[in-house]
Amino acid sequence: MKKTPTDNEIWSVLNQNSNAETAENVSRWFACEEGQTWLINHSEEIMNNIEHENSENDTTDIPSFDMLKNIHDQIRINEDTLSRERKIRNILFNIAAVCIPGLICIAVWFDTSRKVGIRLPFAKCEMLEVTTKPGETKSILFQDGTQVMINSGATITFPKTWRISERNLQLTGEAFFDVAKMKRRPLVVDVDNYKIKVYGTKFNVKSYPESENIEIILVDGNIVFEANNSDYELKPLQKLLYNKESQSISLEKVQNINKEICWKDNYISFRNSSLKEVISDISRIYGVSFNYDNELLNDYSFTIKTEKGKLENLLEELSYISGLTFHECGGVVTITK
Repeated sequence: MKKTPTDNEIWSVLNQNSNAETAENVSRWFACEEGQTWLINHSEEIMNNIEHENSENDTTDIPSFDMLKNIHDQIRINEDTLSRERKIRNILFNIAAVCIPGLICIAVWFDTSRKVGIRLPFAKCEMLEVTTKPGETKSILFQDGTQVMINSGATITFPKTWRISERNLQLTGEAFFDVAKMKRRPLVVDVDNYKIKVYGTKFNVKSYPESENIEIILVDGNIVFEANNSDYELKPLQKLLYNKESQSISLEKVQNINKEICWKDNYISFRNSSLKEVISDISRIYGVSFNYDNELLNDYSFTIKTEKGKLENLLEELSYISGLTFHECGGVVTITK
């Protein structure tokens, strides 16, 4: 974001009292929306300032000239008009002298930024969105080489071109990131209004609207999770769980990284997952709803890894390890003891 100049700096340029660097910075700022709005809002003040400067050089109040006052006033009106026009013309010439080289640079910068996917500070931000349906996964390749694979029922939102200072996007659901390394230009992932700052690494994030936790698994590199005015740095093969309700955070060592992120290889995996979590994931993957007694939710947990295939086969496996009956009919799965 372009730094907003101070009032002293702005007026020093308009009054032609600034140095070259300040004049260039202010002129560039005038080219952006904020600067143009300032000029419009202060147009009357600028004109009054010009008139005030003219009046300071006026000597028509000498008593000996009283007899010529009426004639002089008419002459002064014409002189003031010419003086003000000259003043405005000088200001515009000074600004143009600085802006024209700057605009040439901006034109080159714009052409380059368009090719490499960098957004100009004052350019409009066009947002794009990618969503996956039940049972669907998608891969996205960004301009910088970053690759993102999003899981079923997820949404990722991002600008068509990224800023110069950072790369940013928003995620709802689950995705695996392989981030191109840029030490001075981090990738910032917004998840439920919390931020994950990344410089170059591989990691998995899971946070659906119905999820109790934000789950982050780091494969390699390093990332920082920002929450509760604190930064939590993850090390490779660590999992972070952030409870959305209690705002508590826990870190644990990942024993089998491939099992944790096997969804991207077309597998379904549960590890000590509650029936509620299992129902949520199956609903999202297969697009079905469930009918069950709420008393069952806290009585069962599931640990299983199986290739994603027919829903019927998965329900049979779940029934085998839990003793519950899973019966699907017309897109509705009924669970009974």
